[in-house]
Amino acid sequence: MLPSELLIARTMQGRVKPVFVKPTPELRSLAEGIIGAFSSGIGRRRAEVASRVREFELGSFDFRLVRGLQAIVERRCTYAAASGADPASIRRSAFTMSSGCVTDGAERRRILEAVAREHGLAPGEVGALMWGDLDDEKVLVSFDPLPVDDLLASYNLSLAQTLLFRSASMEFGVSGMWKETFRRIKQLGLMYSVSPAGGSYSVSVEGPASMIKLTERYGTSLAKLLPAITSSESWWVRAQIVSRRFGNSRLLTFEMRSDDGILLPAAPPKAEEYDSSTEESFARRFNSLGSQWRLVREPGPIPVGAAVMIPDFAFEIGGEGICGGTDGSVVGGTGVAGGAGGGGRTGAGAGGGVKHRVYFEIVGFWTPEYLERKIEKLQQLRGWDGEMLIAASSDLGPTDRLPGKVIAFEKEVPLKPIIDYLEERRRRIVAKESAAISPEALQMSGDVVPLGEMARSLGVLPESLAEAMKRLPPAGYAIEGDLAVSSRKLGQLDRALSGVRSLDDAAKILKGEGIGDPFPVLRMLGYRVVMRGLDMRGASIERAP
Repeated sequence: MLPSELLIARTMQGRVKPVFVKPTPELRSLAEGIIGAFSSGIGRRRAEVASRVREFELGSFDFRLVRGLQAIVERRCTYAAASGADPASIRRSAFTMSSGCVTDGAERRRILEAVAREHGLAPGEVGALMWGDLDDEKVLVSFDPLPVDDLLASYNLSLAQTLLFRSASMEFGVSGMWKETFRRIKQLGLMYSVSPAGGSYSVSVEGPASMIKLTERYGTSLAKLLPAITSSESWWVRAQIVSRRFGNSRLLTFEMRSDDGILLPAAPPKAEEYDSSTEESFARRFNSLGSQWRLVREPGPIPVGAAVMIPDFAFEIGGEGICGGTDGSVVGGTGVAGGAGGGGRTGAGAGGGVKHRVYFEIVGFWTPEYLERKIEKLQQLRGWDGEMLIAASSDLGPTDRLPGKVIAFEKEVPLKPIIDYLEERRRRIVAKESAAISPEALQMSGDVVPLGEMARSLGVLPESLAEAMKRLPPAGYAIEGDLAVSSRKLGQLDRALSGVRSLDDAAKILKGEGIGDPFPVLRMLGYRVVMRGLDMRGASIERAP
């Protein structure tokens, strides 16, 4: 954060927005100049270095911007008194010897010489060292420089934090980093509530007194929460800012989001961390299977009473257009967190397919207090419309207190019962989705139809679409793998490939027709590929007997 007097913001129609900087040549030059003033200021007094920085205020830049950048750079500086002498001790000696105010020059020189002899200094050093412990007189002894763009990004973050210092409440959403964000909320002693918002979750954070009166007391904590939010790949923030003018208070709305293009500090690389070796072992073994279900580490939060629960994992299938990341984040589309629909089905945005999610929690044998809290949270999920699979250590004893499907384990979580459960879940999804696809939905237009795209547009799994087409084959189309080709187009391709023997030549012809993968079409036309060695470039095609 910056001193409040350095905040640069604009207010219009009940909204307030900081004046963020962009890495333009002019601003990069300013930042470079300020960094240079400190880099070359080693051994100089703080006042001297500050004076060099103040020269930039004489140009076209707002003095608050210059001083804001200076404040950030100074966090990376170390200042100390000019020598090993103790300025306070020198002052004490001088005032003791003076016995009051000294107005005579000769008397002043005599006192300074006496103080110098007492402290082993040269007479000319006493006057300079006497005030060496004051901030402006301290000497810059070290400086950790930073890249120009990093300084501008840190300034933007500090600017937003300074505005949030005046906030009474804040609302935000993130696409990942849920666990880290809630951990930070608890560290800061803030209150929160969670509610569904557009397929994800919205978290409202406020201080205990903010609902009673407009207060800035908790603004500092809300500001400190911002870096945890912006560390996520996708995020948004909305806050109510207290504006005080002429003795009156009113609330202004402040909003910012990850796609605003604001230059902010890059999130530090996040190492994959597991709460236990049991979780790590399970994730490694499951991912090695190549299942159709994707394993997502620490997906979005699930509201449970007045708190939230962030399961260890989630299994996801479908929604290929917006695949989940290892931290629970989702790239593209709008659906991020699950549990908002029946059976763990979550919206994925127009044309993005439908994502089906099964949450997975591992309950190991930890401390009794930890287990009791875990069981209490899980019990609050009874009646929840999502789907939870639980692996419970056999050391826990009876598992009737746990809701949902429970799989017992001893040393490590078994894979087979989990895979069996997920496959049965997938079969039910396919059966339900394929039965719901109407004949009208299977009507195709165009000569070449990628079935994966068609499945996403219908909001079903590709396998569900394939099952529906077995029941209601589309007239006038041949189907092979993930491709449907009209009979008319297939005849044209058959003629184009007449006399072609090289697989490479056939692939070029089909690519010119907008078909990237030649093999489905070759199988439709009754061709087979003949390999000569391991090099595909030497392969040929011929009609299958």
